[in-house]
Amino acid sequence: MRTPIRSTVCAISTVLVLGAATACEPPPPPPVLVVTTTAVGPDSSPGDGICEMTPDAGDCSLEAALQEGNALGRAAVSLADSGYSVPAVTITGEISVTGVRPVLGAPGTTLSGGPIDVGADGRLVLDTLTMNGGGMSVDGVLDVRRSYLFWTQGLMPSIPTVDVNVGGTALFQNTILPGYTSAAPALHNSGVVVLHHTTVFASPTGGQALHNEGVVHSVASYRASCSGTPLVSYGYNAGPAATCGLDDPTDVASPTGLMINGSPRWYFFMYTLSASSPMTDAVPAGVHGCGTTVTDDLLLRARPFDGDGDGTAACDIGALEEAPYVP
Repeated sequence: MRTPIRSTVCAISTVLVLGAATACEPPPPPPVLVVTTTAVGPDSSPGDGICEMTPDAGDCSLEAALQEGNALGRAAVSLADSGYSVPAVTITGEISVTGVRPVLGAPGTTLSGGPIDVGADGRLVLDTLTMNGGGMSVDGVLDVRRSYLFWTQGLMPSIPTVDVNVGGTALFQNTILPGYTSAAPALHNSGVVVLHHTTVFASPTGGQALHNEGVVHSVASYRASCSGTPLVSYGYNAGPAATCGLDDPTDVASPTGLMINGSPRWYFFMYTLSASSPMTDAVPAGVHGCGTTVTDDLLLRARPFDGDGDGTAACDIGALEEAPYVP
């Protein structure tokens, strides 16, 4: 019998991040760095606990906040509902970056630029962000929640959206990872990956959604295509069964019902489900965190929800819930 996915996430997070096999207790709160400007510029004095490009000016840029967090070893970076440029950066500390929820017709907090590397000793948490840049490389720990990661405009046409290297760990929850080019998959893994209510797509021009050379633990997630080592399914996954290794009785092979939503919404709505899709309401309430540890989707809409209208609320497979949008 396979270990429940929550235990797997807990074990990975505990051993690799905290270095001890105890319960997943949160560490003391890190210093909070509030980004006050969309301008680009370095921190004036990294490590002094003050995020600002100009001494005594309070002009905290995202670049300065990341530098300060690396220097301090820990930081919680807070962003507003704006667009920010992130420089090419290597994360060496434990840093979280939290944005603002998308609204109807707008992407919320957006980041562009990069690439972003998570160093072997680094831990990066991304929450409620739309990212468009030059790719991510992971040697440490990457934890992505309620986010949409994509690389466009030919910035880095031959690299994956996220590349998890040997020794690296990445956890994705309520997140969409679309590919940009047929030359590289959306997600390339040589380390350890956990997919939880996550949607992974290949580029419209071809290629793979997921190429795995390591270990991928997956639950309640959809990937359009797979290559390499089959993933480990904990149930309620969807995609091509043979190439993705979907062998749990609750898995959905080659599902239909993905649709491009024609209403005037932002681009990630193209990955919503129809009410008749076998992925809609597939995960019963209380199973794999549905309604307990997983209480919302990428757009912070409540989970579970009765998307198929049968009178019973449940969770959809993937990052988005087939639920009415509430601004």
